[in-house]
Amino acid sequence: MFATRSLGASLVLLAASLTTAGAAELDANGVPVPTPVAATSPFHDYSLIQDLGGYWSGQGSARYTDGSSEKLHCVATYAVHGPHDGPAGPPGEVQQTIRCKGSNMELKLGGTWTIRDGTIAGTWSEETYSLAGRLTGKAVPAGFDLKATSSFADASVAVRLSGCTQDIEMSFTQQVDKLHIALHKC
Repeated sequence: MFATRSLGASLVLLAASLTTAGAAELDANGVPVPTPVAATSPFHDYSLIQDLGGYWSGQGSARYTDGSSEKLHCVATYAVHGPHDGPAGPPGEVQQTIRCKGSNMELKLGGTWTIRDGTIAGTWSEETYSLAGRLTGKAVPAGFDLKATSSFADASVAVRLSGCTQDIEMSFTQQVDKLHIALHKC
């Protein structure tokens, strides 16, 4: 009996010390109220795009809707301008160029986009085929999920980043079925 009272008193004292140590707010039942988590995670915005800046190169492949495919050599450059005024400041901005060349295809993509609260918006253009359109999407923990739209064709774009490697997968609605690019900058 004495051990049970002693254990119960110890638990009450422990609970009291935990709540006062963290100075947590208590609900009507005396249970600590969880601390709210910010709506945006730290992987969003400038923390995600800051490592993009610079020159990247690597190999790629294109698979066409007729079943044929070819290997590509690709280079990309990114100019990154981040918000210097904290989260309430201007969104992070990225200017990019991606050039790929194979035996049958030459691709010259360019774009400018911003990211704020994990949402991406901007424009893209392709010089060789004279195409242009809007770029929209969102940040994910490992990169970006994007949608490139135009009057001719649309593309879904998944960009995954890991250290100094970048993996880009594009799925198109016209002529090119999939385009995969593996880039490195280190």
